Amino acid sequence: MRILLATHVCPFPARSGGQLRTRQLLEALQGEGEVDLLVMRNDYNRDALASGNPEVRAVVEEPGLQPCAGGELARRVAYHRDAGRRLLEASGKVVAEMRRQVDPGNYDLIVARYLRTVLCCGLLPGPVPVAVDVDDYQPGLLRARIPQADPLTRLTLRRQLAFSEARLAEALSRAAHLWVSLPEDRSYSPLQRATVLPNLPFAYRETEHGDLPAPPAPDHFGMIGTWTYSANAHGLRWFLRKVWPQVRRRRPQARLVLAGSAHGRLRRFASAQSGIDWLGRVDDPAELYTRAAVFLAPVLFGAGTNIKVLEGAAFGRPGVVTPVALRGFRDTLGRGGGLREAADPRSFAGAMLAWAEDPVAAREAGEKARKAVRRCYTTRIFKEAVREGVRKALA
Repeated sequence: MRILLATHVCPFPARSGGQLRTRQLLEALQGEGEVDLLVMRNDYNRDALASGNPEVRAVVEEPGLQPCAGGELARRVAYHRDAGRRLLEASGKVVAEMRRQVDPGNYDLIVARYLRTVLCCGLLPGPVPVAVDVDDYQPGLLRARIPQADPLTRLTLRRQLAFSEARLAEALSRAAHLWVSLPEDRSYSPLQRATVLPNLPFAYRETEHGDLPAPPAPDHFGMIGTWTYSANAHGLRWFLRKVWPQVRRRRPQARLVLAGSAHGRLRRFASAQSGIDWLGRVDDPAELYTRAAVFLAPVLFGAGTNIKVLEGAAFGRPGVVTPVALRGFRDTLGRGGGLREAADPRSFAGAMLAWAEDPVAAREAGEKARKAVRRCYTTRIFKEAVREGVRKALA
């Protein structure tokens, strides 16, 4: 069987949750047949594509905003006018660019990692069945982001929400099969027939999880993320402004260990706060979790910390997370599985202090979290879900 995996998220190197899931999907599909990659190039994956990969069969350019004179202001106006439409509609230029490199009719199945690439390439509907890894449902993410945005961006996001709901409902109805990462996303009508394809932690091969040494202190907290992603950066600023000062007032010796890449302004802001240790980007996440007794996920919208929550649990650490970060984990990690949910600054700080003041309970909760990950988030479960989706799509 020949499979074309269409994506705008490169599976190499896997430094973000989206890249990791793409790599895992690629590996699972390679167990089902011969797989080629169709990648839509953008500013975030150019370096990865430049390094080369034998699976890449075709590369197309992501549709950009229409060029206009007037500098940054004109660019912002064009962004608000477009409201994301160009990424959910077929582009004649992109279709022609794709067809110069690959014939979709030569494949038995097309798998879309998100919808963006197959919609811009005009592959849904197309000559062969298309299975879609929806992952996170965009309208759901937009609804959570709107209250956090500035007034002008809120107007744009509301327009984008209305357009994406209508466009995705139509497109998803034409897909041969759907996967979602979160069970509750199946409550959306376009996704009711979807198979759950759970996210896996970064150290996703079960044999890689060894026992970490005890953390240096019960009030050392850890947080990891791609801080150049706007949702993560927003959550980190919220935490540093409204939560961290409360924790430091109660426990002046508390430390926050931060890992991940960030723009200079955010890094300077974080480094100026008291009690912060910034590691930068780490190749081995154990470097962070060895130094932290509790992991934190303060994201208020978006999906950037979803895999980071699994990662902290996989390393046997309890966590404090917002309702957004708990999505998909309420039944497996949230109820007796090592996570405490906190929706506001006061409750977030209180949950952190509760773990710090009872280190025995924190260690026990961390072990429950690790066992829950080993039970519910494994490569076997992931590959079985991929195999089931391929079978249904071809049927």
